[in-house]
Amino acid sequence: MAPANPQTLSCNEQSIALYTTVLDLAKNEISVIWTRYSAFLVVIGFLVAATTQTGVDPLIQFASYIIGILTCIIWFMMNFFGWHNQSYYLLKAYKLVETDEKFKHIHNTLHFPIEIKKPYGQIYILAQLIPFILYIFFETLLIKKMKTEFDCTIPYIILAIVIILSILLYINSFNKKPEHTIA
Repeated sequence: MAPANPQTLSCNEQSIALYTTVLDLAKNEISVIWTRYSAFLVVIGFLVAATTQTGVDPLIQFASYIIGILTCIIWFMMNFFGWHNQSYYLLKAYKLVETDEKFKHIHNTLHFPIEIKKPYGQIYILAQLIPFILYIFFETLLIKKMKTEFDCTIPYIILAIVIILSILLYINSFNKKPEHTIA
């Protein structure tokens, strides 16, 4: 079915379309978060296999460590921002309902409760903890390799920076706007 032309829709139909689009974006973001999460788990699985096999070329192992570290950092950041995008869309829907009577009427008609929460809780913590733990795994392998091959301390510095940034991101996730609920 072709999308409706906004110029032919009534004001009420446009409001319904806007409201449901914002809510659909929020629901879609959750699906995207978990799809992306699954894809990263598969990639990390291959990288773990590549780094733990015996008889693998040391250059391939070293590259796997670096790729694993970068993948975990990207995974962590994409999760972090995905959860915040979902909250952003729900906050937009909340603001529509709070600022305009026609959206309050639409909201009450659709019976869709909006809960805007800060991204935290057991699922959020676990979703952020797994990439971080896997990052530590790859970083530990890299440190061991760099120490035995090159006697280098750069991975220690990188590890310290990533841990500090991760802690700051985690703390920042609790300093967001207050929660809102519309029943």
